[in-house]
Amino acid sequence: MRLVPVLLLCTLVGCAASLSPAAPHGATRFQFRGGIEAVFTNATPDKMCGLYMSDDADLDYGDNWLDARGLPSGQSIVLRVRPGTYKARWETCPKKGVPTYAATLWRETSFEIERDTQLYAYVAESTPPTQRAAMLDRTRVMFQGQAVTTGGGQQPQIAHRRSPVVKSDAPEKMSFADYVEQPAPRTKKR
Repeated sequence: MRLVPVLLLCTLVGCAASLSPAAPHGATRFQFRGGIEAVFTNATPDKMCGLYMSDDADLDYGDNWLDARGLPSGQSIVLRVRPGTYKARWETCPKKGVPTYAATLWRETSFEIERDTQLYAYVAESTPPTQRAAMLDRTRVMFQGQAVTTGGGQQPQIAHRRSPVVKSDAPEKMSFADYVEQPAPRTKKR
C-alpha cells in the first residue's frame, strides 16, 4: 500500500487517531513535511518504537513517525518539517523485565520549530544521556521521559505509598487552634 492512496482515502473518508498496523507509518509526518530540519535523537537506554507529533492545536497526535524498525538507543532520525508549534510524545519498545519509558510535550510544554532543531529524548538515570547520543549545535528541545510500566506490562512501583490506617486518640473534629503549636508551660526557677 502506498502513502498517497492512504492520504487520499483519509481526505475522503477521514482517518482514525492511529492507522492500522498494516498501514504504513508516516502519514502524519507527510502531512507536516517542510523545509526545517528537526533531528529526533534517542538518548534513552532502549530502542524507541513510537514517535508521534502534530500541531499543538490538533486533537490527536496522528500516526507513528518512526518506521516499523524503530529507533535504536544512541541513534537519530532527520525529520523535515514546516514551522509551527508542535506537541509530541515518544515511547520505548516494551520488553519483558525492562521498564518502558515515555514522554509527552503538549499544551504548556509544546514547542516551537522555527529553525533547525534537535528533539533530544532522554531519561534521568545514572548514565548521562550524552554518553548515548551527542547534543547538536542548534536549537534544542529537551524531551525528558520516565518509566511508565515495568517489563511485564505492570505499573512501576511508586515509592510514595499510602500510610496504613492507624487508630488514634485524637478528637474527630479539630479547630484551627489544635493545629497551632502552643508554647510550653513555664516553670519557676528556685
